[in-house]
Amino acid sequence: MYGEAGVGEEAGAVRTPHFDRIAQQGALFTHAYSTTPVCSPYRTGLQTGRYSHATGFKLDPAEVTLPQVLKARGYSTGYVGKWHMTPQANHSSDGRVPAAYRKGWDFFAGLEVSHKYFDTEIFVNDEPKARPIPGYESSAQTDLAIEFMEQQRSRPFLLMLSWGPPHNPYSPPTAHDNFDPRDVPLRPNVARDDEAAARAQLAKYYGQVNSLDAEMGRILKALDDLNLADNTVVCFTSDHGDMHYSQGQLLKRRPWEESARVPFVMRWPAQLKAGVKRDFLFGSVNIMPTLLAAAGAPIPASVHGEDLLPWILGRKLGGPDEILLEQIQPGNTPHDAQWRALRTREQLFAQSGHLDRPDWLLYDMVDDPYQLRNLSEAPDRRRAIAVLSRKLDRLRAQTGDTIDMRADYLGRRARPARRDQVR
Repeated sequence: MYGEAGVGEEAGAVRTPHFDRIAQQGALFTHAYSTTPVCSPYRTGLQTGRYSHATGFKLDPAEVTLPQVLKARGYSTGYVGKWHMTPQANHSSDGRVPAAYRKGWDFFAGLEVSHKYFDTEIFVNDEPKARPIPGYESSAQTDLAIEFMEQQRSRPFLLMLSWGPPHNPYSPPTAHDNFDPRDVPLRPNVARDDEAAARAQLAKYYGQVNSLDAEMGRILKALDDLNLADNTVVCFTSDHGDMHYSQGQLLKRRPWEESARVPFVMRWPAQLKAGVKRDFLFGSVNIMPTLLAAAGAPIPASVHGEDLLPWILGRKLGGPDEILLEQIQPGNTPHDAQWRALRTREQLFAQSGHLDRPDWLLYDMVDDPYQLRNLSEAPDRRRAIAVLSRKLDRLRAQTGDTIDMRADYLGRRARPARRDQVR
Protein backbone atom coordinates (compact mmCIF):
# COMPACT_ATOMS: atom_id res chain seq x y z
CA MET A 1 0.00 0.00 0.00
CA TYR A 2 1.19 3.50 -0.62
CA GLY A 3 -0.24 6.97 -0.39
CA GLU A 4 1.55 10.27 -0.92
CA ALA A 5 2.59 11.03 2.65
CA GLY A 6 5.87 12.64 3.55
CA VAL A 7 7.65 12.08 6.82
CA GLY A 8 9.00 14.22 9.62
CA GLU A 9 9.24 14.47 13.36
CA GLU A 10 6.75 17.34 13.27
CA ALA A 11 4.07 14.89 12.15
CA GLY A 12 3.63 14.06 15.83
CA ALA A 13 0.47 16.14 15.59
CA VAL A 14 -1.06 13.13 13.83
CA ARG A 15 -2.07 9.94 15.62
CA THR A 16 -1.62 6.92 13.32
CA PRO A 17 -2.13 3.78 15.44
CA HIS A 18 -2.51 1.43 12.47
CA PHE A 19 0.55 2.61 10.57
CA ASP A 20 2.38 2.46 13.89
CA ARG A 21 1.15 -1.09 14.40
CA ILE A 22 2.89 -2.22 11.19
CA ALA A 23 6.16 -0.83 12.50
CA GLN A 24 5.64 -2.23 16.00
CA GLN A 25 4.93 -5.69 14.62
CA GLY A 26 7.67 -5.45 12.01
CA ALA A 27 10.28 -2.92 10.91
CA LEU A 28 10.54 0.85 10.74
CA PHE A 29 12.94 2.22 8.12
CA THR A 30 14.28 5.52 9.40
CA HIS A 31 16.07 6.57 6.20
CA ALA A 32 13.70 5.67 3.36
CA TYR A 33 13.69 7.85 0.25
CA SER A 34 11.74 8.18 -2.95
CA THR A 35 14.31 7.63 -5.67
CA THR A 36 12.43 10.14 -7.83
CA PRO A 37 10.12 12.21 -5.60
CA VAL A 38 7.24 12.81 -7.99
CA CYS A 39 4.25 10.66 -8.90
CA SER A 40 4.76 9.04 -12.30
CA PRO A 41 8.47 8.13 -12.37
CA TYR A 42 8.33 6.84 -8.79
CA ARG A 43 5.44 4.55 -9.72
CA THR A 44 7.29 3.33 -12.78
CA GLY A 45 10.32 2.56 -10.63
CA LEU A 46 8.15 0.77 -8.07
CA GLN A 47 6.90 -1.62 -10.74
CA THR A 48 10.20 -2.10 -12.59
CA GLY A 49 12.94 -1.65 -9.97
CA ARG A 50 14.65 0.75 -12.38
CA TYR A 51 15.69 4.40 -12.22
CA SER A 52 13.60 6.92 -14.09
CA HIS A 53 16.53 8.15 -16.19
CA ALA A 54 16.36 4.69 -17.83
CA THR A 55 12.60 4.13 -17.92
CA GLY A 56 11.51 7.66 -18.72
CA PHE A 57 8.70 9.50 -17.00
CA LYS A 58 5.98 6.93 -17.79
CA LEU A 59 5.72 3.14 -18.02
CA ASP A 60 6.78 1.44 -21.24
CA PRO A 61 4.76 -1.76 -21.83
CA ALA A 62 8.03 -3.47 -22.81
CA GLU A 63 9.37 -3.18 -19.25
CA VAL A 64 9.40 -6.26 -17.02
CA THR A 65 7.26 -5.50 -13.98
CA LEU A 66 6.72 -6.82 -10.46
CA PRO A 67 3.25 -8.29 -11.18
CA GLN A 68 4.45 -10.03 -14.34
CA VAL A 69 7.22 -11.85 -12.48
CA LEU A 70 4.97 -12.89 -9.60
CA LYS A 71 2.13 -13.93 -11.90
CA ALA A 72 4.56 -16.29 -13.63
CA ARG A 73 5.22 -17.79 -10.18
CA GLY A 74 1.55 -18.54 -9.61
CA TYR A 75 0.54 -15.37 -7.79
CA SER A 76 -2.80 -13.68 -8.26
CA THR A 77 -2.25 -9.96 -8.80
CA GLY A 78 -4.49 -6.99 -8.07
CA TYR A 79 -4.10 -3.22 -8.43
CA VAL A 80 -6.48 -0.66 -6.94
CA GLY A 81 -6.28 3.14 -7.12
CA LYS A 82 -4.36 5.88 -8.86
CA TRP A 83 -2.19 4.77 -11.80
CA HIS A 84 -0.54 7.85 -13.40
CA MET A 85 1.89 5.93 -15.62
CA THR A 86 0.32 6.04 -19.10
CA PRO A 87 2.19 8.27 -21.60
CA GLN A 88 0.28 11.43 -22.47
CA ALA A 89 -0.11 10.38 -26.11
CA ASN A 90 -1.90 7.19 -25.04
CA HIS A 91 -4.24 8.70 -22.45
CA SER A 92 -7.86 7.68 -22.74
CA SER A 93 -10.23 10.64 -22.81
CA ASP A 94 -12.23 9.21 -19.89
CA GLY A 95 -9.28 8.32 -17.64
CA ARG A 96 -9.30 4.58 -18.32
CA VAL A 97 -5.87 2.93 -18.22
CA PRO A 98 -5.31 1.13 -21.56
CA ALA A 99 -4.93 -2.64 -21.32
CA ALA A 100 -1.42 -2.53 -22.76
CA TYR A 101 -0.19 -0.73 -19.63
CA ARG A 102 -1.94 -3.06 -17.19
CA LYS A 103 0.24 -6.04 -18.08
CA GLY A 104 0.58 -8.50 -15.24
CA TRP A 105 -2.45 -7.34 -13.25
CA ASP A 106 -5.23 -9.96 -13.10
CA PHE A 107 -7.56 -7.55 -11.33
CA PHE A 108 -7.42 -3.83 -12.01
CA ALA A 109 -9.60 -1.13 -10.48
CA GLY A 110 -8.23 2.32 -11.09
CA LEU A 111 -8.06 5.59 -12.93
CA GLU A 112 -5.18 7.23 -14.77
CA VAL A 113 -5.06 10.28 -12.52
CA SER A 114 -7.55 12.41 -10.64
CA HIS A 115 -7.29 14.51 -7.53
CA LYS A 116 -11.02 14.59 -7.04
CA TYR A 117 -11.44 12.64 -3.81
CA PHE A 118 -15.21 12.81 -3.36
CA ASP A 119 -18.04 11.38 -5.48
CA THR A 120 -15.81 10.22 -8.30
CA GLU A 121 -15.56 7.00 -10.35
CA ILE A 122 -13.31 4.03 -11.05
CA PHE A 123 -12.76 1.64 -13.96
CA VAL A 124 -12.80 -2.06 -13.07
CA ASN A 125 -11.00 -4.43 -15.46
CA ASP A 126 -12.57 -4.07 -18.91
CA GLU A 127 -16.07 -3.09 -17.86
CA PRO A 128 -17.49 -0.73 -20.51
CA LYS A 129 -18.44 2.00 -18.07
CA ALA A 130 -16.83 3.45 -14.98
CA ARG A 131 -18.33 2.59 -11.62
CA PRO A 132 -19.47 5.60 -9.61
CA ILE A 133 -17.84 6.07 -6.21
CA PRO A 134 -20.14 7.87 -3.78
CA GLY A 135 -18.44 9.48 -0.82
CA TYR A 136 -14.70 9.34 -0.12
CA GLU A 137 -12.60 7.75 -2.83
CA SER A 138 -10.03 6.10 -0.53
CA SER A 139 -12.73 4.24 1.41
CA ALA A 140 -14.20 2.76 -1.77
CA GLN A 141 -10.73 1.75 -2.96
CA THR A 142 -10.12 0.02 0.36
CA ASP A 143 -13.42 -1.85 -0.08
CA LEU A 144 -12.22 -3.16 -3.45
CA ALA A 145 -8.84 -4.15 -2.02
CA ILE A 146 -10.50 -6.14 0.78
CA GLU A 147 -12.82 -7.85 -1.72
CA PHE A 148 -9.75 -8.90 -3.71
CA MET A 149 -8.07 -10.35 -0.60
CA GLU A 150 -11.21 -12.26 0.35
CA GLN A 151 -10.97 -14.12 -2.96
CA GLN A 152 -7.35 -15.21 -2.37
CA ARG A 153 -7.64 -17.55 0.63
CA SER A 154 -5.96 -20.48 -1.15
CA ARG A 155 -3.56 -18.68 -3.48
CA PRO A 156 -0.59 -16.34 -2.95
CA PHE A 157 -1.31 -12.83 -4.08
CA LEU A 158 0.20 -9.43 -4.77
CA LEU A 159 -2.05 -6.49 -3.99
CA MET A 160 -1.03 -2.90 -4.67
CA LEU A 161 -3.38 -0.29 -3.19
CA SER A 162 -2.59 3.24 -4.35
CA TRP A 163 -4.54 5.88 -2.46
CA GLY A 164 -4.42 9.40 -3.86
CA PRO A 165 -4.27 11.40 -0.60
CA PRO A 166 -2.53 12.96 1.19
CA HIS A 167 -2.14 15.26 -1.79
CA ASN A 168 -3.33 18.66 -2.88
CA PRO A 169 -6.13 19.68 -2.88
CA TYR A 170 -5.86 19.10 0.86
CA SER A 171 -9.42 18.15 1.77
CA PRO A 172 -9.89 15.61 4.59
CA PRO A 173 -13.02 13.45 4.34
CA THR A 174 -14.78 14.76 7.47
CA ALA A 175 -14.59 17.68 9.85
CA HIS A 176 -13.45 15.18 12.49
CA ASP A 177 -10.26 14.64 10.52
CA ASN A 178 -9.35 18.31 10.45
CA PHE A 179 -6.66 19.62 12.78
CA ASP A 180 -6.52 23.01 14.43
CA PRO A 181 -3.75 24.92 12.60
CA ARG A 182 -2.68 26.42 15.94
CA ASP A 183 -1.72 22.93 17.15
CA VAL A 184 0.41 22.09 14.11
CA PRO A 185 4.18 22.34 14.78
CA LEU A 186 6.47 23.55 12.01
CA ARG A 187 9.96 22.62 10.94
CA PRO A 188 12.65 25.25 11.63
CA ASN A 189 13.21 25.75 7.89
CA VAL A 190 9.79 27.40 7.42
CA ALA A 191 10.17 31.18 7.19
CA ARG A 192 8.22 33.32 9.65
CA ASP A 193 6.22 34.95 6.85
CA ASP A 194 5.05 31.50 5.71
CA GLU A 195 4.07 30.10 9.10
CA ALA A 196 0.33 30.81 8.95
CA ALA A 197 -0.02 29.39 5.44
CA ALA A 198 2.07 26.35 6.34
CA ARG A 199 -0.02 25.57 9.42
CA ALA A 200 -3.28 25.94 7.50
CA GLN A 201 -2.05 23.61 4.77
CA LEU A 202 -0.58 21.02 7.13
CA ALA A 203 -3.74 20.89 9.24
CA LYS A 204 -5.65 19.61 6.20
CA TYR A 205 -2.81 17.40 5.02
CA TYR A 206 -2.60 15.70 8.41
CA GLY A 207 -6.36 15.26 8.28
CA GLN A 208 -5.92 13.24 5.11
CA VAL A 209 -3.19 11.17 6.78
CA ASN A 210 -5.47 10.54 9.73
CA SER A 211 -8.24 9.25 7.47
CA LEU A 212 -5.88 6.88 5.64
CA ASP A 213 -4.75 5.41 8.94
CA ALA A 214 -8.34 4.30 9.53
CA GLU A 215 -8.37 2.66 6.08
CA MET A 216 -5.13 0.86 6.92
CA GLY A 217 -6.81 -0.41 10.07
CA ARG A 218 -9.49 -1.99 7.89
CA ILE A 219 -6.83 -3.70 5.74
CA LEU A 220 -5.05 -5.15 8.79
CA LYS A 221 -8.33 -6.36 10.28
CA ALA A 222 -9.23 -8.09 7.03
CA LEU A 223 -5.89 -9.92 7.03
CA ASP A 224 -6.54 -11.04 10.61
CA ASP A 225 -10.09 -12.17 9.81
CA LEU A 226 -8.88 -14.13 6.78
CA ASN A 227 -6.04 -15.76 8.78
CA LEU A 228 -3.56 -14.32 6.28
CA ALA A 229 -1.63 -11.96 8.53
CA ASP A 230 1.21 -14.25 9.59
CA ASN A 231 2.69 -14.95 6.17
CA THR A 232 1.68 -11.80 4.31
CA VAL A 233 4.27 -9.08 3.72
CA VAL A 234 2.60 -5.73 4.39
CA CYS A 235 4.41 -2.54 3.36
CA PHE A 236 3.35 1.07 3.52
CA THR A 237 5.28 3.83 1.79
CA SER A 238 4.81 6.90 -0.40
CA ASP A 239 5.89 8.19 -3.79
CA HIS A 240 6.98 11.56 -2.39
CA GLY A 241 6.63 13.98 0.47
CA ASP A 242 5.56 17.62 0.34
CA MET A 243 7.59 20.74 1.07
CA HIS A 244 4.75 22.65 2.85
CA TYR A 245 6.76 25.91 2.76
CA SER A 246 10.00 24.40 4.06
CA GLN A 247 12.85 26.13 2.23
CA GLY A 248 10.11 28.45 0.89
CA GLN A 249 8.96 25.66 -1.43
CA LEU A 250 5.73 23.80 -2.14
CA LEU A 251 4.87 20.31 -3.38
CA LYS A 252 7.51 17.78 -4.49
CA ARG A 253 10.28 17.12 -7.08
CA ARG A 254 12.95 18.52 -4.72
CA PRO A 255 16.03 16.84 -3.19
CA TRP A 256 15.32 18.28 0.28
CA GLU A 257 14.19 15.93 3.04
CA GLU A 258 10.58 17.12 3.11
CA SER A 259 10.15 16.10 -0.53
CA ALA A 260 12.40 13.06 -0.93
CA ARG A 261 12.25 11.33 2.45
CA VAL A 262 9.21 9.08 2.81
CA PRO A 263 7.74 6.62 5.30
CA PHE A 264 8.48 2.94 4.89
CA VAL A 265 7.27 0.24 7.27
CA MET A 266 7.15 -3.51 6.71
CA ARG A 267 5.47 -6.37 8.57
CA TRP A 268 6.05 -10.08 7.96
CA PRO A 269 5.40 -11.97 11.22
CA ALA A 270 6.57 -15.33 9.86
CA GLN A 271 10.06 -14.00 9.05
CA LEU A 272 10.65 -10.52 10.47
CA LYS A 273 11.11 -9.81 14.15
CA ALA A 274 8.76 -7.29 15.70
CA GLY A 275 9.80 -3.78 16.63
CA VAL A 276 13.08 -3.54 14.74
CA LYS A 277 14.51 -0.36 13.24
CA ARG A 278 16.60 -0.30 10.10
CA ASP A 279 18.66 2.85 9.61
CA PHE A 280 20.47 2.02 6.38
CA LEU A 281 19.75 4.08 3.27
CA PHE A 282 16.67 2.63 1.58
CA GLY A 283 15.83 3.89 -1.90
CA SER A 284 12.44 3.09 -3.43
CA VAL A 285 14.06 1.46 -6.45
CA ASN A 286 14.95 -1.42 -4.10
CA ILE A 287 11.34 -2.27 -3.22
CA MET A 288 10.60 -4.37 -6.29
CA PRO A 289 13.64 -6.71 -6.06
CA THR A 290 13.23 -7.01 -2.28
CA LEU A 291 9.61 -8.12 -2.62
CA LEU A 292 10.57 -10.58 -5.35
CA ALA A 293 13.19 -12.06 -3.04
CA ALA A 294 10.63 -12.37 -0.25
CA ALA A 295 8.42 -14.35 -2.65
CA GLY A 296 11.30 -16.55 -3.76
CA ALA A 297 11.00 -15.17 -7.29
CA PRO A 298 13.84 -14.38 -9.70
CA ILE A 299 14.98 -10.78 -10.08
CA PRO A 300 15.12 -9.64 -13.73
CA ALA A 301 18.54 -8.67 -15.05
CA SER A 302 17.18 -5.27 -16.05
CA VAL A 303 16.59 -4.24 -12.42
CA HIS A 304 18.77 -1.46 -10.98
CA GLY A 305 17.64 -1.94 -7.39
CA GLU A 306 19.06 -4.36 -4.87
CA ASP A 307 17.50 -7.13 -2.81
CA LEU A 308 17.73 -5.71 0.73
CA LEU A 309 16.03 -8.67 2.43
CA PRO A 310 19.21 -10.00 4.10
CA TRP A 311 19.68 -6.68 5.94
CA ILE A 312 15.97 -6.30 6.65
CA LEU A 313 15.76 -9.75 8.26
CA GLY A 314 19.01 -9.23 10.17
CA ARG A 315 20.94 -11.92 8.32
CA LYS A 316 23.53 -9.30 7.36
CA LEU A 317 24.77 -6.38 9.40
CA GLY A 318 24.97 -2.83 8.13
CA GLY A 319 23.31 -2.11 4.82
CA PRO A 320 23.60 0.44 2.01
CA ASP A 321 25.24 3.68 3.11
CA GLU A 322 24.51 5.74 0.00
CA ILE A 323 21.70 6.09 -2.53
CA LEU A 324 21.09 7.93 -5.78
CA LEU A 325 18.17 10.35 -6.00
CA GLU A 326 17.10 12.12 -9.17
CA GLN A 327 14.67 14.41 -10.92
CA ILE A 328 14.16 13.89 -14.64
CA GLN A 329 11.10 16.07 -15.24
CA PRO A 330 12.01 19.72 -15.88
CA GLY A 331 9.32 22.22 -14.97
CA ASN A 332 8.94 26.00 -14.83
CA THR A 333 11.21 26.97 -11.92
CA PRO A 334 14.96 26.65 -11.34
CA HIS A 335 14.49 23.95 -8.70
CA ASP A 336 12.48 21.91 -11.21
CA ALA A 337 15.54 21.58 -13.44
CA GLN A 338 17.00 18.10 -13.75
CA TRP A 339 19.12 17.16 -10.78
CA ARG A 340 20.95 14.17 -9.37
CA ALA A 341 21.70 13.75 -5.68
CA LEU A 342 23.81 11.50 -3.50
CA ARG A 343 22.42 10.84 -0.02
CA THR A 344 24.86 9.27 2.41
CA ARG A 345 24.45 8.69 6.13
CA GLU A 346 26.12 12.03 6.83
CA GLN A 347 25.52 14.25 3.81
CA LEU A 348 23.22 15.27 0.98
CA PHE A 349 24.94 16.42 -2.19
CA ALA A 350 22.95 17.54 -5.24
CA GLN A 351 23.99 18.61 -8.72
CA SER A 352 21.71 20.44 -11.12
CA GLY A 353 21.84 21.57 -14.72
CA HIS A 354 20.73 25.12 -14.08
CA LEU A 355 23.89 26.43 -12.40
CA ASP A 356 27.23 27.37 -13.91
CA ARG A 357 28.82 25.41 -11.06
CA PRO A 358 27.90 21.71 -10.88
CA ASP A 359 27.39 21.66 -7.13
CA TRP A 360 23.98 22.99 -6.16
CA LEU A 361 23.39 21.78 -2.61
CA LEU A 362 25.56 20.32 0.13
CA TYR A 363 24.28 19.69 3.64
CA ASP A 364 25.78 18.12 6.73
CA MET A 365 22.87 15.90 7.74
CA VAL A 366 24.32 15.16 11.18
CA ASP A 367 24.81 18.74 12.38
CA ASP A 368 22.14 20.31 10.19
CA PRO A 369 19.19 17.87 9.79
CA TYR A 370 16.82 20.65 8.70
CA GLN A 371 19.17 21.69 5.90
CA LEU A 372 19.50 25.32 6.96
CA ARG A 373 23.09 25.83 5.77
CA ASN A 374 24.03 25.11 2.18
CA LEU A 375 27.77 24.38 2.25
CA SER A 376 28.33 24.05 -1.49
CA GLU A 377 30.30 27.34 -1.60
CA ALA A 378 32.30 26.75 1.58
CA PRO A 379 36.05 26.69 0.79
CA ASP A 380 36.73 24.00 3.37
CA ARG A 381 34.27 21.65 1.65
CA ARG A 382 35.91 21.60 -1.78
CA ARG A 383 37.68 18.31 -1.17
CA ALA A 384 34.51 16.71 0.20
CA ILE A 385 32.57 17.97 -2.83
CA ALA A 386 35.12 16.40 -5.17
CA VAL A 387 34.78 13.04 -3.40
CA LEU A 388 30.99 13.20 -3.38
CA SER A 389 30.89 14.22 -7.03
CA ARG A 390 32.98 11.18 -8.00
CA LYS A 391 30.70 8.90 -6.00
CA LEU A 392 27.66 10.39 -7.67
CA ASP A 393 29.22 9.97 -11.11
CA ARG A 394 29.97 6.34 -10.26
CA LEU A 395 26.35 5.62 -9.29
CA ARG A 396 25.10 7.34 -12.43
CA ALA A 397 27.47 5.32 -14.60
CA GLN A 398 26.46 2.05 -12.94
CA THR A 399 22.84 2.65 -13.93
CA GLY A 400 23.48 3.99 -17.42
CA ASP A 401 22.67 7.63 -16.70
CA THR A 402 24.35 9.60 -19.49
CA ILE A 403 22.01 12.61 -19.51
CA ASP A 404 23.81 15.96 -19.78
CA MET A 405 21.72 17.90 -17.29
CA ARG A 406 23.06 21.32 -18.18
CA ALA A 407 22.57 20.83 -21.92
CA ASP A 408 19.06 19.60 -21.21
CA TYR A 409 18.32 22.65 -19.07
CA LEU A 410 19.67 25.13 -21.61
CA GLY A 411 17.66 23.46 -24.36
CA ARG A 412 14.42 23.70 -22.38
CA ARG A 413 14.91 27.16 -20.91
CA ALA A 414 13.94 28.82 -24.18
CA ARG A 415 10.54 27.13 -24.34
CA PRO A 416 7.78 26.83 -21.73
CA ALA A 417 7.11 23.51 -20.07
CA ARG A 418 4.10 21.53 -21.24
CA ARG A 419 1.11 21.25 -18.94
CA ASP A 420 1.81 17.55 -18.35
CA GLN A 421 5.36 18.40 -17.24
CA VAL A 422 4.28 20.58 -14.34
CA ARG A 423 1.41 18.57 -12.92
